[in-house]
Amino acid sequence: MLLSVVLACGGGNGDTKLPDAGIPADQCAATCPSDHDCCEFQGESFCIDTSRDKDNCGTCGNRCTVDVADGCGGGHCKCGQGAACTDGKTCISAAVGCRDMKSDPQNCGSPGHKCGPEETCAAGVCSCGGDVCGANMTCCSGHCSDTKTDPDNCGACHNTCEGQENACLTGACACPGGGHCATPTYNNVGMCCGTGCNNVCTDAMNCGACGHACAVGHVCNLGGCDNEPNPNPQLCTVFPLL
Repeated sequence: MLLSVVLACGGGNGDTKLPDAGIPADQCAATCPSDHDCCEFQGESFCIDTSRDKDNCGTCGNRCTVDVADGCGGGHCKCGQGAACTDGKTCISAAVGCRDMKSDPQNCGSPGHKCGPEETCAAGVCSCGGDVCGANMTCCSGHCSDTKTDPDNCGACHNTCEGQENACLTGACACPGGGHCATPTYNNVGMCCGTGCNNVCTDAMNCGACGHACAVGHVCNLGGCDNEPNPNPQLCTVFPLL
């Protein structure tokens, strides 16, 4: 006995299931409804709605190619609600339709493979100005960038580190020697001084400015050494105590 075979259909998105046994060829035409055709399968005849059966679309044996169509409607192979794909395009899905995976940045090389925001798709490969970015790299202005360390694209494309915190460390702008200077407050003003951020209001080695050291045994307070006048009296007192 012939096993049941499922034939996927277009149009109504249903399936046509062959019965367990076929119809004698000389009885098929009289048995089938007027809108069905007699189609042979494995030596037996079956009534098939060729207007919507993707394995017998329009005529018996006309199978819709899976890469360019996902169903049959009105006796024609279709991709979603449109015609079957042509010109080297692939039927991605009923919702997406036909796309050229050699150039479509939303389906580059394979269905659903998206290129980065500033990448293009060429020959089925995501490209950044002609180059292919490696792992952990991002395409920024036509160049592959490591946004964890690139001060011109720190944390994200076009985020530039400027001023004293002009280095990019682990995706955040920071002092070249490491560290981040907090918002200034009373008697606490951070500056990037060589190895990191120093509080120039109290740091005896960087008192009032980077590299300005107090004499041995003297302290730094409000940005001035206790043995000399404060070179910038407004530096550490203009901010209110939080």
